[in-house]
Amino acid sequence: GTVQSFDPQPDNMKDFYRTGHTSSSTIALVGGNETINARLSGTYDNIAGIQPTNDITRYVINMRTNAKLSDKLSIDSKATFVKQGVTGRMQMADMQGNPGYALTLMPRNIRTVDAMNYMTAANTENLWTSDTYKGNPYWTINKEATDETMDRFTALVAVKYDFTDWLSLQVRASQDEFARTYLYYRAKGTRVYPAGNLTNVKYFNEEFNSDFLLTANNNITNKITSSVSFGGNFYDSKYSHIYQSGAGFKMLDFYQISNMSSPSTSAYESQKRTLSLYGMAQLAYNNYLYLDITARNDWSSTLPAANNSYFYPSLTGSFVFTDAFKDVINPSILSFGKVRASWAQVGGDPGVYQTNIYYSFYSDTYNGLPVGSISSTTLPNYDIKPYITSSIEIGTDLRFFNDRLSLDITYYNKNTKNQILTASIPRSTGYFNKVINAGEVANKGVELLLTGSPVKLASGFTWDISLNFAKNYNEVVELVEGIPTLLLGQDRNIQIYAKPGSQYGDLYVAKYLRDDQGNRIINTDGLPIADGGTSNYQLIGNFNPDWTGGIANTFSYKGFSFYSLIDVRKGGEFYSVGTRYMVIYGTTTETLEGRKEWYAGTGGYVADGVKGELVDGVWVSTGEKNDIAVNPQTYWSTAGVGNIGEEFIQDGTFVKMRELSLSYDIPKRLLSSTPIANVAVSMIGRNLFFIYRASKHYDPESSYNSGNYGAGVENHAQPTTKSLGFSIKITL
Repeated sequence: GTVQSFDPQPDNMKDFYRTGHTSSSTIALVGGNETINARLSGTYDNIAGIQPTNDITRYVINMRTNAKLSDKLSIDSKATFVKQGVTGRMQMADMQGNPGYALTLMPRNIRTVDAMNYMTAANTENLWTSDTYKGNPYWTINKEATDETMDRFTALVAVKYDFTDWLSLQVRASQDEFARTYLYYRAKGTRVYPAGNLTNVKYFNEEFNSDFLLTANNNITNKITSSVSFGGNFYDSKYSHIYQSGAGFKMLDFYQISNMSSPSTSAYESQKRTLSLYGMAQLAYNNYLYLDITARNDWSSTLPAANNSYFYPSLTGSFVFTDAFKDVINPSILSFGKVRASWAQVGGDPGVYQTNIYYSFYSDTYNGLPVGSISSTTLPNYDIKPYITSSIEIGTDLRFFNDRLSLDITYYNKNTKNQILTASIPRSTGYFNKVINAGEVANKGVELLLTGSPVKLASGFTWDISLNFAKNYNEVVELVEGIPTLLLGQDRNIQIYAKPGSQYGDLYVAKYLRDDQGNRIINTDGLPIADGGTSNYQLIGNFNPDWTGGIANTFSYKGFSFYSLIDVRKGGEFYSVGTRYMVIYGTTTETLEGRKEWYAGTGGYVADGVKGELVDGVWVSTGEKNDIAVNPQTYWSTAGVGNIGEEFIQDGTFVKMRELSLSYDIPKRLLSSTPIANVAVSMIGRNLFFIYRASKHYDPESSYNSGNYGAGVENHAQPTTKSLGFSIKITL
């Protein structure tokens, strides 16, 4: 081979990605008369992701028709068909099929041109390392991929009949169907799986919804009006999939199940049905005092027969005091004022088949009899109950100076009882987890929206501004009896718990041993010490933010409009698995410190902290500043800080320029001699940049997933993208 210089390649990660693009074209036809109106539209989307070979094409056809067939009968219908194809969708997290995982760990001296030579003469993956799990990212995008296709059809028909001017009946029915094909493959020659493998799944889903609503409106007096409704809903969902997998390709680059040496097939079906009855009533007095009452009962097939019914009501009142006291309130100062209060309950059910044990059959037999096993590692709950969320909300809506300034404030308090979760249980039971009703979780907080128009000039120039603020505090009030703590999830040196008296989503890691002044204690080898060992997980933070907010500005002048939106998040911690791996592999800038000196024999990495000494088997501080130089590779490895989770806890605080846009409506006088009614041109930028970010390496919004565990963990997230767009809308 050719000898290459051992030089850093600053662009070997940047070179891998491309500039993505999205183009969307829509055409719509609208027509009608006094009794019927129709709209037909078609949309074509072409999306190229930042990752090579990742593309999406989408076709959407929409049809909407509404007709008034008589003075009493009207009908509204709509249908949508979507056809979508996705190529090159990659795996997430620290999976071998995630090219971002391999890129972040690839030595910085690997040249792009060398990495692009991803296949050897023997048609195998060309790697820079003997660790086959890391993978060559260029092999991954060309020889390992997930391709998907989806066809989806939705339809809705609503019929309304007015028996009288105060009594009406509405009946609706909708259908939602989709078929999705998922194909994942690793080509033959992939180092981690030399023979190659393939998974092909065909998903089918069908949802049918129908409801009716009988409504009566009545003026009890000239000041008191009422509206009463009674209705019901029928929901039926059917899901199935056919799962095919195989190992060992017979021939190269033919990704079909028929090309596998050892294929297997399985199938799954599920069905869920919910029946509901509900009623609503509203009383209004003199158009300023309102009372709304609702009640609903659901019967769910996913609950045990003894607990399959759950009832949840609500009560809401509002008072527009500026209308009630309009004779004494100056409208030029207080234009509008309303106070509101509500109490409500909402119920929910678990997923399908969580209340019984189910079995799977194997293809093998024993003495001529079929062989099977329990099909799930999750222990069902025969007595699972529906969860109920009760909430109290109080708020006010105030508008001043002819609506130039407005303030909307809401305080809420929500309690969820019998929350349905999956809890880890001892493996000695034969199961990994158990479905439980997990006691009570409380949330309370405040939301504020302040809007104003500081400038409105006769020339047409206006400035509108809005500020929003939200703060939520949650607490695990109690868990189920016999489970003092609930493990929500765990990963590399991080555990996330729910404990009574604490916030939901507390993060637990191994922490540094520190002295009374907060200094890390460094051992005689020059390495930090884990307090109680690396298996002693202690509370360090919570993934929920302290508060969130934002500020939006709109400037308008003679058809031009400029809009900006800034988002703010304060607090909330997350654990970065990606950072942990990168420092272990030495691919981040912080691992450079002391590296040159160590290999030159003139020094090394000196950990920040104080020297420690063993006294009766316990490490204590000597008070002397640490000056022991160590090999940086040792310091950042699992022998050093790699297994001390505190090192990889990051602050989720950020201030982000979420959106900037500039639009222009061409004056209608310039279009008066054309068949065009309106032309609007816009330039839009979204997710543009951080004004401030507390975290390193990864976007704090790059959570692993949106579940109970993933909200507090980053795991080799793909680079966050910003988008710059241009649109033109022409109306005939």
